[in-house]
Amino acid sequence: MTEALNRLELFQWMAEELVQKCGDCLWFKTSKCRYAHQRNIIMIDDAPCVDGLLIQFFGTDVIIKAGDRRLIKPLRFLSTDKAKDELMRELELDKQDVEEIIIKIKNSYVRRKKPQPKKKIEAPSEEDTELIKKAEELLKDPSILDKFLEHSGKWVVMDEPARKIELLTCVSVLGEYPLNLALQQVWSAGKTKTITTVARYFEDEDVWYCGAISPKALIHERGAYDEDKGCFVIDLRNKIIIFLDEPEYHTLTMLKPLLSHDKYEIMYRYVSKDTMKTIVSILRGFPACVFCAVKSKYTEEFTSRWFTASPQITTEKIRKVIELKGDMAQHPEKYAEDEQFKTFKKAFAILKQGAPYKVVIPYGTVLSQHFRAKKPTDMRFYELFLALIKGSCILHAYQREKDEQNRLIATMDDYENAKDIFTVIEKPTLFGVGQNVLDFYENVLAGMDELSYVTYEDLMRKYYQVYGEPISRDHMREEYLKPLEKAGLIDIADDPQDKRKKIITSSGTLPKQSLIDDEGFTKNYYGEVGTVLY
Repeated sequence: MTEALNRLELFQWMAEELVQKCGDCLWFKTSKCRYAHQRNIIMIDDAPCVDGLLIQFFGTDVIIKAGDRRLIKPLRFLSTDKAKDELMRELELDKQDVEEIIIKIKNSYVRRKKPQPKKKIEAPSEEDTELIKKAEELLKDPSILDKFLEHSGKWVVMDEPARKIELLTCVSVLGEYPLNLALQQVWSAGKTKTITTVARYFEDEDVWYCGAISPKALIHERGAYDEDKGCFVIDLRNKIIIFLDEPEYHTLTMLKPLLSHDKYEIMYRYVSKDTMKTIVSILRGFPACVFCAVKSKYTEEFTSRWFTASPQITTEKIRKVIELKGDMAQHPEKYAEDEQFKTFKKAFAILKQGAPYKVVIPYGTVLSQHFRAKKPTDMRFYELFLALIKGSCILHAYQREKDEQNRLIATMDDYENAKDIFTVIEKPTLFGVGQNVLDFYENVLAGMDELSYVTYEDLMRKYYQVYGEPISRDHMREEYLKPLEKAGLIDIADDPQDKRKKIITSSGTLPKQSLIDDEGFTKNYYGEVGTVLY
């Protein structure tokens, strides 16, 4: 309490004793200046007016004075509704001017902020040199992906396919076409656990954790005000954005052009509710986005822009997770970040130094002839599959040859890595729903033909028979039936004989054939190039 009072007294002393100038006034050379009609003779070093709106910075706090009235606020809270109310009340400011004042203060802070002195480049210690050596050796190891799965298995049980796609998604930000991933499964299945574990291996500054964040919050929390452009800039290059909860629809809409890599830099505008003025922001670069969600409520418009994967929920996994938690509670020292963890983290940091990587796929034309595309969205899925191949190539960049334009050349090993992952997540990706929803469709709705139908009561009984536990009507409708209806796998209509009931009609079984004709592709490819691997 005493420390807080001393700090406040210091601020008050600064506000009273420091010599301020016209240049410290927010009304300087604006229409609100009392000498606006003589602005050509007013100099920046002149003494300010008694009714000027003066600011003084102290660290990351700002002191705002208007005559005898003053307000002290941390800069990071200046854009909150509470701070805006205080500005209007304590300094007797008009509501229309508050947003402009906040931008001017942040703008002034950027101008006055002293540049940080450059750090002296010191020779790496013997320990650092040894770590770099181990990291470079790891990057040259053909089994780096398997070793990563083995090491991350220290904290995560099973879920190897999920960890594979998560790793390649994180690595893909170092290329030209970062991947996006949706993790969909029931509660407590390990969606957040797997991705946060994988993301720990990457530099902290490149990983953003977000909740159900709004576009405005994303701009104010992650954006920097650019004085030259007069707007906020959010730099998304090399960024891994992990949404721990479903983002707001408007946030997803704002990111949509970036998710599909339509334009490298997009402008986003919104109107401030307080001032009714337009706030401009620029989103720059392509991030890799990961969405952790329970519900499968996204429409095809969004789901075709990302892969969809689901952690496992088998009894074996549940048992192993409980055993792991028990061992971690008993021997926490065994699960600390070890030397191998540091080696992986350093390896990915070294890999980042060569970014952005450009990748060519020498078998791309042959592969396209064996991709069974039928719908417009399949074009995007093919592009996602190519990006998965590129992600594998970037992970193995220290092992891949380069062409005359310094581009990495993908090999058939990269195709095999991508195919193994795609085979597991193909159906959830195509339908945009979690594996649990598809399991419900196959296990509970199995055997229904196009002419038969069931009611909610029928499905609730069948669910109990299959899973050995009851399910409520609302839970079944929201978590399973609505996503299946959006995916076009079932139809829900009123019962013609009893309007109080609903009937569910199935559209048939899930497709058995993969989009990728692996046998035809490999036969065609090796028939053209013999046994030579690129």
